[in-house]
Amino acid sequence: MIKRITVIGAGSTGHAAAAIYSMRGFEVTLYDSRSHERELKTVEELGSIQLRGKVRGIGNVAHVTMDPADAVKDADLNAP
Repeated sequence: MIKRITVIGAGSTGHAAAAIYSMRGFEVTLYDSRSHERELKTVEELGSIQLRGKVRGIGNVAHVTMDPADAVKDADLNAP
């Protein structure tokens, strides 16, 4: 059974996927390279992502990382 998901990519689609997976009960890790460091730090500080579009709600991200090995080490599924 899939419980832990890693979302690879912290652009707008990655943010939305991470929030939606979290709202559906999965433990989510959000990963991207240092090119998205500012966005990742914001999610890490807040601990969540708020969606205000067609899907509304707050997804609580369990882990944020810029280390690819750390991102996938415990994942049951890696979602690009």
